[in-house]
Amino acid sequence: MDKRKIAAAMAGVMEFMKARDAALVEEAPEAAAEASTSAPAPLPPPSAYALSGRMAAMQWRNMFQMRAVRGLR
Repeated sequence: MDKRKIAAAMAGVMEFMKARDAALVEEAPEAAAEASTSAPAPLPPPSAYALSGRMAAMQWRNMFQMRAVRGLR
């Protein structure tokens, strides 16, 4: 493709994006400012009880599999 065509396409896309952003800011200036400055809330740390239960379940499964494999030999 010709470099001039690529440059024209890129310029058109950039103008479209600028126009869309300007329309969004005019539509809801508070929401646009809030969305650009706020970061997503961090996830809470997992519960110790949940981790303990998961670990116990994995250990039980491992023991069950070891017993099942031992019986096949």
